[in-house]
Amino acid sequence: MLATFALALTTFQAGPAVLTDYLVYGPFSSGGRTPCPTDPVAQTIVDGKWKRPEAGTETAGRPWQTAKAKEDGWLEGRALQGGYAFATYRSDASKTMVLDAAGHSMVYVNGVPRGGDVYGFGFVQLPIKVSKGENTFLFSVGRGRVRAALREVSSEVAVTDLDPTIPDLLVGNDDSLPASFVVSNPTDQKVKGLVWAVVDGSEGRQSVFEIGPMTVRKAVVYLPEKSFEEPGTHDLRVVFRSEGKDVQGPAFKVEVKPAHTLYKRTFVSRIDGSVQYYAVQPASTDDAKGLVLSLHGAGVEASGQAGAYGPKTWCDIVCPTNGRPFGFDWEDWGRTNALETLEDARAHLNPDADRVYLTGHSMGGHGTWSIGLLESDRFAAIAPCAGWCSFWSYAGAADWKEPDPVETLLRRAANASDTLKFIDNAEGLGVYVLHGAADDTVSVEEARSMRKALEPVKCAVDWHEEPGQGHWYDTDPEPGANCEDYRPLFDFFSRFRVPQALERRTVKFVAMGPEVGARKGFVRVLSQEKSLAPSRVEAQVWPDGSRISAKTDNVHAIAFEAKGMADAPEVELDGQKLSGRRFVKKSGQWAEGVQDGPCKDVSRPGGFKSAYDHGFRLVYLTGGKPVETAAARDKARFDAETWWYRGNGSTPVFGDDGLPATLPAGNYVFYGGFNALGTRRALFETKGFEVRPDSVRIGGKEFKGDLGLLLVRPNPAGGSVALVGGSSLRGFRTMERLSTFLAGVHYADFFLASPEMLTKGSKGVLATGWFGPDWSLGDDWASR
Repeated sequence: MLATFALALTTFQAGPAVLTDYLVYGPFSSGGRTPCPTDPVAQTIVDGKWKRPEAGTETAGRPWQTAKAKEDGWLEGRALQGGYAFATYRSDASKTMVLDAAGHSMVYVNGVPRGGDVYGFGFVQLPIKVSKGENTFLFSVGRGRVRAALREVSSEVAVTDLDPTIPDLLVGNDDSLPASFVVSNPTDQKVKGLVWAVVDGSEGRQSVFEIGPMTVRKAVVYLPEKSFEEPGTHDLRVVFRSEGKDVQGPAFKVEVKPAHTLYKRTFVSRIDGSVQYYAVQPASTDDAKGLVLSLHGAGVEASGQAGAYGPKTWCDIVCPTNGRPFGFDWEDWGRTNALETLEDARAHLNPDADRVYLTGHSMGGHGTWSIGLLESDRFAAIAPCAGWCSFWSYAGAADWKEPDPVETLLRRAANASDTLKFIDNAEGLGVYVLHGAADDTVSVEEARSMRKALEPVKCAVDWHEEPGQGHWYDTDPEPGANCEDYRPLFDFFSRFRVPQALERRTVKFVAMGPEVGARKGFVRVLSQEKSLAPSRVEAQVWPDGSRISAKTDNVHAIAFEAKGMADAPEVELDGQKLSGRRFVKKSGQWAEGVQDGPCKDVSRPGGFKSAYDHGFRLVYLTGGKPVETAAARDKARFDAETWWYRGNGSTPVFGDDGLPATLPAGNYVFYGGFNALGTRRALFETKGFEVRPDSVRIGGKEFKGDLGLLLVRPNPAGGSVALVGGSSLRGFRTMERLSTFLAGVHYADFFLASPEMLTKGSKGVLATGWFGPDWSLGDDWASR
């Protein structure tokens, strides 16, 4: 933990105590979107050498300097464009307060990591414990400014008015849609109870809600099944009942919208059970049969994206959230959010199955390239507007010019972000590329390079560069902003249809995993031989669906499925004569059937980040020393707060003593030291891979010392288990600052690092790699 020191750097004002006087450090290069960030301050914390800085004292040869916030409380400066700000607060007693801060990616409060508000949204207000005397605050800041204030708070659970997710209701519709609201628990105890919504006196159904101590979490409620016959605004309140006591939240409003008016709709995500919303710009007629999925740019919300379009007669325009205005760059959980939105919208709006299209602007233009090419089977045509290709062409993702074996595998883990690796999936698509010729935010060269990459691909491409225009423009008198609501683009869409599976008799595509671009036409890749290496398939089917021939590369299991196909078609697969629909490789040869035992598939595809899915839970290990249990709990809570901020998420945090000895089905992420695993150690081991109390053995090679480990394995009951662990407290805290939830940052099935990673970067990674398609350890890994 960070030590606390007596340094009065706080100015008191009426109301909240606003931090105004700071010491700042930076900027320094932390490596951008990298799986192994460098950070000299974090290094001193992990090493236990952190000391309260004085003006002029140095960390890694760079001095700390005094700085003062402006009258509005914001501290700004170049040092904070990838640096730190340090301040203290003196309290006359130990008590609970709320830290209201913005602009920081995270903060150490008396040495404990807490969630940040890197984009300055303003809703991150976290309950904290302050001690009598001096309390320290060390803010990690990346975007050039930070502000912070403290205010006293009652020690009772409360439903807050921060960050609600509330749908609109439609006239005459009695759907019981979900909503979510932030609950704050400023107590030292986990709290469990019932939560429900009340609209104009009518109660929705009750749901169970649980929140850990000294944190916030979004509670899911369902609005009453009540039909409103007129547009208007209605009172909405949330009630939380725990131990027989009702806590009523502040007043909210729910809007009832008339037909053909822009509205918000919600659904419960399969990722974590959180409530996500999307916006709909409905068609101006009741018989529209097209659906256009439109992805917003960075900093734009779904409602703002929908408002950039004028209503159309033939299609509804559906705009997902990506979790947040910045979210996940439409990758990882952002891609899932888009596809979940599409699924809900199709059930809600009932478009023709063959008239679904994808577009988006800026970051959403990148999302159009990425999702449109990975999921090309879902769309008739795509239209990226002012979009960038990939993190390597635009956003500074990690790469190594002459990678060693470890770095090669680190880079491969990010393959699903590398758009050009699956450019061939555009075959059969309509692609319209729109860009401002004078765009100084996303260069028009991004569009030109993508058009060039498509030249050898058999697809219909059209494009327009608006002369003299930049990133955002609206020069057309028609409704909507023509930087994305562009008439020739929609005319282009209207000419394309999604073919039925057997209409597309020849299929050629690249899959990046069993859950990433795995399907096209009548073919689905069920499992890979090498995870996240490109899997290639070329297949042809006879007109009556009775015969199939296919060639594959890096495919372990495959399925041929389509309406009208024979029950057991004759199949020639990589030269082998077979019969059936599903096939798996056994001893290098194809056989009809499926994998015996656990298999990497769509439900547990591997890659560490895949554990954060399917209603995952965060679990801290309680079997270690008190200081180790506290560090595990703090890291799990920090990840939950970061997940809430990044993805509008909601996930429970609890100790492993609250789980049965035999783990139930589901996804669980465990936090803590190897020595605290106890009987759960078997969950994380396989032949050739052992996690001992103070070491890790991989393929006969033993790693000792201070180790930090990320690891994902199959849950025997179904789902995945993951470990954020360490052989020591120092090793465990090495994992504290990894950017797990940042798009463009990826990890293989296991990632073993020493604390020296924080200064040496990738050279401090000791081992990384992948388990095989049956989760056994093969040779697909590397070490130092």
